[in-house]
Amino acid sequence: MLRIMDQCFKIFKSLLLGPDLPVDHIIQIVSTSQGILWRPPQPDSSDHPENQAQLTPNAVETRILRHTVSLFRCLCEVGLEQLKEVVRPQPEDTDMAVLSQRRLNIVLRRMLPALRLSSKWLRANLEKVRIRRDPSVEESKQEAFVGLPAFWQVYADFIRMLSRAFAESDLPRFKGPLDEDVEMRGFLPLRNLLDYDGQTSLENQEHPNVLNLMRVSDLVNDAQTIYEVTASL
Repeated sequence: MLRIMDQCFKIFKSLLLGPDLPVDHIIQIVSTSQGILWRPPQPDSSDHPENQAQLTPNAVETRILRHTVSLFRCLCEVGLEQLKEVVRPQPEDTDMAVLSQRRLNIVLRRMLPALRLSSKWLRANLEKVRIRRDPSVEESKQEAFVGLPAFWQVYADFIRMLSRAFAESDLPRFKGPLDEDVEMRGFLPLRNLLDYDGQTSLENQEHPNVLNLMRVSDLVNDAQTIYEVTASL
């Protein structure tokens, strides 16, 4: 099973690098996995021992979780590779605002909406994705543990490179909503993170470069929130 999944992710990464996978298809791939994993809240179930089994992820859910995390990892890995190519030493008189826009190549632009949605999903599911080791079981045999350390390392590397490529002072303040926010409105796994009270998309009001820099700004802000929350867990 792991070999098949690894092969699928290799294909996904190759498609991200090519011209044949449009933005909306990338979003659909990511959101489908998020939607399958989502379960409605179970109010007051923690007070009833007989319901605890319902809250414990079974083997299928664990595999879907790993699949969802791996999709996000693929996006981060491709994004990291792209940023490494465009982040190079520049003359001191370089206009950093213009440079930031140039660093958003077509591969990154196609992935940014899905990266934002994945980042929101991560914020909403930190408890599930947090690394928890069972000392009584070897790490290699802990199915829920497999791949999480590698994901967090890639995610951290991607955010660091993103912050290096785009100076915070040159990023516009995110004021949303963008197209992906409007399209995913009502999507329950991200319900509390994409709520703009019926506002229309900014896509026709701002230059595409500004919109993409807003996405970058939002990714960096999410990463800061994730860091603060995980540090307190």
